[in-house]
Amino acid sequence: MAVEGRSGGSDRGKPNPAAGFRVTRKRSRGSHSGISFTTAFTVIVTARLISAATNPIADCDESFNYWEPLHFLIYGWGMQTWEYDPRYALRSYLYLFLHAAFGHLSALLGVEASLGRRGVFYAIRGMLGVLSAVADAAFASKVATRFGPGVSRATTLCLAVSAGLFNSGASFLPQTFAREMVTFSFVAWYSKSDMMAIFAMGLASLVGWPFCVLVGAGIGLEILRRRGVIFCMVTGVISLATIAGCLVAVDSALYGRTVLAPVNIAVYNSRIDEGEKGGTLYGVEPWDFFFKNLTLNFSALVPLAFALPATYFLSKMVGASEDVGYGLGPIMAVGGPFWAWFGLMSCMPHKEERFMYVCYPLLCLTGSIGLEVLCAVCGRLAMVLFGCGKGIARQIKTLGWILGLAVITACSMSRSFAMVHSYSAPLHAYAALTNYHAQLSPKLPPRSGGNTYNVCVGKEWYRFPSHFLLDDKSLRLAFLKSGFDGQLPQMYLEMPSVLDATSAVRDHFNDMNREEPTRYTSENECDYVVDLELSDQKEKEWSEQEGWKIVADLPFLDASKSPSLSRAFYIPGIIDYVKHREASITNRIFLF
Repeated sequence: MAVEGRSGGSDRGKPNPAAGFRVTRKRSRGSHSGISFTTAFTVIVTARLISAATNPIADCDESFNYWEPLHFLIYGWGMQTWEYDPRYALRSYLYLFLHAAFGHLSALLGVEASLGRRGVFYAIRGMLGVLSAVADAAFASKVATRFGPGVSRATTLCLAVSAGLFNSGASFLPQTFAREMVTFSFVAWYSKSDMMAIFAMGLASLVGWPFCVLVGAGIGLEILRRRGVIFCMVTGVISLATIAGCLVAVDSALYGRTVLAPVNIAVYNSRIDEGEKGGTLYGVEPWDFFFKNLTLNFSALVPLAFALPATYFLSKMVGASEDVGYGLGPIMAVGGPFWAWFGLMSCMPHKEERFMYVCYPLLCLTGSIGLEVLCAVCGRLAMVLFGCGKGIARQIKTLGWILGLAVITACSMSRSFAMVHSYSAPLHAYAALTNYHAQLSPKLPPRSGGNTYNVCVGKEWYRFPSHFLLDDKSLRLAFLKSGFDGQLPQMYLEMPSVLDATSAVRDHFNDMNREEPTRYTSENECDYVVDLELSDQKEKEWSEQEGWKIVADLPFLDASKSPSLSRAFYIPGIIDYVKHREASITNRIFLF
């Protein structure tokens, strides 16, 4: 608060808007020039909707553990994985019900009538993208109050263009939901809405992914210090009782026994020794997996984020900390959870890209802060070493800022385009199969066992997006024996009620990822085959089999014949492709 006095000359004592005493308030950082929620949302939601419409499903868990059970809840058939068997009950149906409600709503609004189940699929993806954009826009606009408008704008840009968020922004995986709730928790914390911060973190860990509660440990400790034990205990108990009560009520009804799914999955994944149950059954990755993956998806943001402590202390040494206007405390509040989570996940033997989803916004913010601090240091060093004036130093800082964001944007967009350009064939292949079958089916004679046609997949089973894109009730996915020797899903039982099917204990499920031979269909029972033919594959080439006919093909990246750089980024002219080939009906092949 500043009090200013000014003499009014001969008019002293008379009211004068240009003279007299004035009380002014120093504006807080970002309060008048930070990016608004509306602007941030407009920028980010545009990118999210593009992702929802074009981005391929990169994780088979998303297809078989979420899209397929959702399809079952809405339409009555779909694939079931062992995690949904009542003996194990690792997944919560409450998470699916939240999305099924929107699926039914979109159908009531005419989406299914005009665009089929495929339209419902993309409508749900669009909803996921919008929710993601709301969380990120609220986060980016709130950042200005702590770190200023420059960091707020840079964070908005990084949230919009980064390949990591392009991949995960419209994903159906619970790690994406957990990321959004963690982000809302940080927004509430910044706004001093402590009850909402605790409740959002509860949603993230109980409905989303139980392990992400560790990301919110810093928030919890700060609220505990400021509000006391009683407040935290009461708020925590209310949040836990509300959320866990809903989980237990829904899952116990569907599984047919008392279930709290987050506890089951936490216990299962805690068994990490080789040969035991747990994540190690699905692969072990090297310690540097996440660093490489994050660098691939966030480019320069990653080294900027990890170098931030060093660049901040360097800024203190050269006097550049005055140019950024915030101290080590706010930096540690956002950087600390990211660094700690990265270290923890890197120590785990089983690693997947989605495990880092919850920290993506924190990475974007920490990297943006790192860029601002680094540019401030460069400007100060120019003054110290070369005797440049403050004007030149500001220009150097601005130029570094622009170049840094340009590099991040270019690398991120190249990566995102490479994913869509090279790997999106499955989204189109199964839609094309449906269209082909729709033209052919009126000419087909009735079948004694019912008009169901098997769409068979072999080694490419994990690229199947979902029955939402097999937009014909007569088409069902089936598996052919291939080089994969793990456990595959099976169709939900078609029973009089959903509760009967979800509570039925199934034969031939196990929690050790052992192969179940009952999953496989004979070649004679296949009406379509969807496959990718590679020169070094051990499986048969269906296009060479007598009686099979290729009816269409789509491009797909041949990883073994493409340079590693071209697999990671879109660089015109150096990417080699093989063809995805589409399938036909009975004794014909559909390859991609």
